[in-house]
Amino acid sequence: MRRLIKKKGVLCLLVLIGTFAISFSVFALELNWPASPGGIDLNDEQSQTITFLIAYI
Repeated sequence: MRRLIKKKGVLCLLVLIGTFAISFSVFALELNWPASPGGIDLNDEQSQTITFLIAYI
């Protein structure tokens, strides 16, 4: 029983770290976005992936 709780704790920690990493990378991308004056272009493949990741969370 203790092993199961420990595995769930590790999995939860990994999910939290992954969520933080994704949000941090999105924040970093938004800082480096002077190329498109209109903000994020939804037709851009990279921003579609980011939008999907945000929607998934």
